[in-house]
Formats: sequence, C-alpha cells, structure tokens
Amino acid sequence: MWIVAFITVVAVLIFASRMKELKNAREAIAAAGGISSKYQCMDFSKGPKTAYLILSVVGIISGIYGYTIEDYTTVALGVLIFFLFLAEFFMANIQYKFYYSSTAFINRGKVVRYKSIKDFEKKKMPMAFVAVITFSGDKHLVPPKALAIIQEQMQKKENKKRKSAARGFFIFVFFRLYYSSISLSSASATELTTICASCLTEAGEVWKVKLGAVERSRGISL
Repeated sequence: MWIVAFITVVAVLIFASRMKELKNAREAIAAAGGISSKYQCMDFSKGPKTAYLILSVVGIISGIYGYTIEDYTTVALGVLIFFLFLAEFFMANIQYKFYYSSTAFINRGKVVRYKSIKDFEKKKMPMAFVAVITFSGDKHLVPPKALAIIQEQMQKKENKKRKSAARGFFIFVFFRLYYSSISLSSASATELTTICASCLTEAGEVWKVKLGAVERSRGISL
C-alpha cells in the first residue's frame, strides 16, 4: 500500500508543478499582448485534449481494476497515469493555442518576430512540435499546424518587401531618365545609347542592393 501513497504524492507534486507552469504561461501571454485584438488565436487543442482525457480515464480504470484485484502496483500506475495526463489536458490550452499577428507570434510569453526567423526544424514523428530557429540561435516549439501560418505570414512580408524594392527601382529609373532629358534632347544616337545604358546600369545596381537587403533579411545570400 505504501507504493500507492508514494506514487500519489509524486503525481500530485508533478500535477501542481504543471499547473504553476500553466499559470505563469498564461500571465506571460497576457503580458506580451496575446489576450488582445492585436493577435489572432488559432486553437489546435481539441484533438490532443480528447486524447489526454481518454488516457486520464484509462488511468482511473487502471486504478479501479488494480484495487479490485488487490494489485497495488497497478493502482499506483493508474494514479500516476491519471494525474500526468490530466495535467497535459490543461496544458494543451497553452501548448496548442497559437497567437499571431502580421509581424510576430507569441510562444510561451515570448514575442518572436518573423524577420528574426532563420530556419525550421521538423521531426519525422507524427504530431511532433516544430522548432522555429531564430538568427540568435533560440528555438521555439510550435504546433505542427502553426508552421503553415508562420510561413504564410513570412511570405506576405517578403512579397511586401519585394514590391517596395520594385517601386523604389522604377522611381529611380524615372528620375534618372528625367534628369537626363536635357542631354537626351541634344544627344546623338551613340550618346543616346550610352546615356540609356548608363541609366540601366545604375538602376540595376540599385535594384540589386534593394533586393539584397530583402534576401538578407530572410537569411539568403545572392
């Protein structure tokens, strides 16, 4: 019988520790602005919570069965299973909820900006969390379904930067040709070709610099 008492104490301590972690995570998310209109929330917790609840019930059944046959090791195992998966049931409200905006997402109270992301690390295990790796070397674990959202938001930002770079390129070409208009009006065919080639060369260099800035922000070298 002592093993049941010992395992129960251990299981309750683990449960209490996870509930404290849950409380701290909720406070951190609120402090980071997650509970606000700035961030959208995607809830992926339904499936995992169902699985954890079923496993908790398995723990209860195991405990009852062990008690009926006077197998206290089975009772202790049932108690441990119940408290472990009950804790995970509540923790799913944090682990499988994804707060994000157009510029960043929140991971356990930490704001991670899309521009700071260097790479992703995916495991081959089904339903395994994806590691988001930043340029500083930090790893942030997010639900598998959140990866598509992050990549979509990053692509939107990249497209926006490319459009900005293209706009700057065409503005530069316009003004460069405009200020060369006086020379163009009196230039010969050879001089005209030279001036146009010079304009295009300079515009190309500006485009390369702007595009390079966009690619460097994504960790890609030209």
